[in-house]
Amino acid sequence: MIKKRTSHPIPVIMLLAAFLAVGCAEKKTETGSSAATAMPVPRAEERQDKTQERKPVEVMVSTDLIREIMYVFANSRTKGRVLIANGTNPLAYVPTDQDKQEMLKAKIVFYMGLGLEPALENYLETIKDKVRVVALSAAFEKSELIPSKAYKGGYDPHFWWDPKLWEKAVLYTIKILDDYDAEYQYNYKSTYIRYGESLSHLYRYFNSWLGNLPENAVLLTLHPAYTYLGKAFNLKTMSLTAPGALKSDDNRLKETAAYIIEQKIGTIFPEYQFPVKEIEQVAAIVKQKGYTLNIGEAVYSYNLGLADAPEFTYLRAGRKLVDTIYTRLKAADAPEIPR
Repeated sequence: MIKKRTSHPIPVIMLLAAFLAVGCAEKKTETGSSAATAMPVPRAEERQDKTQERKPVEVMVSTDLIREIMYVFANSRTKGRVLIANGTNPLAYVPTDQDKQEMLKAKIVFYMGLGLEPALENYLETIKDKVRVVALSAAFEKSELIPSKAYKGGYDPHFWWDPKLWEKAVLYTIKILDDYDAEYQYNYKSTYIRYGESLSHLYRYFNSWLGNLPENAVLLTLHPAYTYLGKAFNLKTMSLTAPGALKSDDNRLKETAAYIIEQKIGTIFPEYQFPVKEIEQVAAIVKQKGYTLNIGEAVYSYNLGLADAPEFTYLRAGRKLVDTIYTRLKAADAPEIPR
């Protein structure tokens, strides 16, 4: 049985109206000195800064997903760097002494929140009176989140692969940036309109292809990074690593192997820049039981990849993610995605 569902465009204008309302509130215009490592600024020729010269706001961000927001909206208006390296599980990240020093010099530290970066959150608690700390997850109502006792915040923190939630997180982030850079407010708003339209198209793309997967399709990955994608597009998800855990133990691998055979799952997806050892282990376990589990193409989870990769944006990585999932999980007689 093939499931089909209608798409629901993201209400860009409604969210923009909320941003405009916030723009009328009192703004802070404090700026800081430049940080040691500047965030790259792609496509500068498309968005030239015509406002008066000023020192960029010092910003530190936990993941390159948040850095993408700085790319798109802040351009040369911010300086800083990403704290968590690609290929590192945010659950395992511990701030170094250098990280702590740089965060203390920053005006704002952005992080995902909800227990995704527990050691970082613990440190930010100690400096929040000196530096503004902002969790993107604060953009959401509790009703929008997936409850989970496995994480510090009591909710699953893997919200970003639901484009509707990502748009809310983006909107919340640029409201914060506007507090420190009111003179650039028009640029934030105009860029947001274009970016919001792109996210609306991306949501429809997700819905169009994932909504046509077989009802019994299961997205099996290394980490539980796709729970909100599964909720938004009615796709079952399963991971080798239990929620809140850093790696799989023998019991988890055996339980997952039994689930793979029971559900007749044919493919497991590695994650970009993460090792495949545990994936190969579970494939070997099911093979001993006479079952074949294929290892598919790597998908994007916590990061967007290397700077020279063609998918090095949220929008492109999102399309690549859907293309990879659909191609492997679609029914035999289902149409191919046009190239």
